[in-house]
Amino acid sequence: MRGRMNEYLGIRHDNDIVNCVGASRRQVEAFEVDGAPPPTMMPMRVDWSSGSTSKWNQALFTDYYRHFKEDMRNAVPPIDVAKSEVEKMFYNRLDRLRQHINASKVRRHECDADVATRVGDRAATNRRLARRRTRRQQVSDITRISSLS
Repeated sequence: MRGRMNEYLGIRHDNDIVNCVGASRRQVEAFEVDGAPPPTMMPMRVDWSSGSTSKWNQALFTDYYRHFKEDMRNAVPPIDVAKSEVEKMFYNRLDRLRQHINASKVRRHECDADVATRVGDRAATNRRLARRRTRRQQVSDITRISSLS
């Protein structure tokens, strides 16, 4: 599901969402008020300005679910997933991507260089706090050290 959403959004990594174009306010209002054409899947343009439950995002989910069901029907063996589960994963994914967008927004009294520094510092902190070694690496290190003794 994650890979398919990334494909529809036109991104490879979550941080790439910062450079994607979302739905414009005018498009969303035209769809919700005037009945303009619904959003398309390629490229998927999410309404980031309103919550996940906007009519625009609900229409995106409906179209996404249709594609998802088709993919699961063609899978070997065919997979049956409840619509409520897919909906929950879809909106949770949008919320996680929205966090990346909000973190990279320009704050009051900030220039672009300040934003880049702030985002870079946060990424460095996250890398520093991440688990450096897996259990497998630790066992390998212990084995190597004991063989040297």
